[in-house]
Amino acid sequence: MARILRRAKLWHSIEDEVRPHPERHDIGRALTPEEKAMLIRIASSRPEWQVAKLAMALALNTTMRACEIRRLRWRDINFEEGVISVVKSKTESGRRVIPLNGDAWRAISELHQRTKNLLGQDPLADWYVFQALKVVGSRTLPGQ
Repeated sequence: MARILRRAKLWHSIEDEVRPHPERHDIGRALTPEEKAMLIRIASSRPEWQVAKLAMALALNTTMRACEIRRLRWRDINFEEGVISVVKSKTESGRRVIPLNGDAWRAISELHQRTKNLLGQDPLADWYVFQALKVVGSRTLPGQ
């Protein structure tokens, strides 16, 4: 905006009224390799943390945000090509196709097998990868 006003020789009329945004120092940072290793070690230490560990593996090995991981459905995973399609994101440019590296692929495979073991069938395309389960009668079904 300032560049446009300067080019039109109008910037000088408002220059004294404009204050720059303060520099931010609270923006997130990437984890160090040591921090990642410690996080993985701790998450792997208890079997009941399996799902959290697998979600963390996706977060560490893809560019997915937490909200994108929570919204991930089985239909968004292309097992033949080894990619995840992010179809809904915080921003328009957030829609993307993400290739899975070895760690992310192992996490997806483990989640698929876990769902199959829990429910006795392959997950349906509409089901969330990270789903709440509810018990109906004697059956466990994917939650809403």
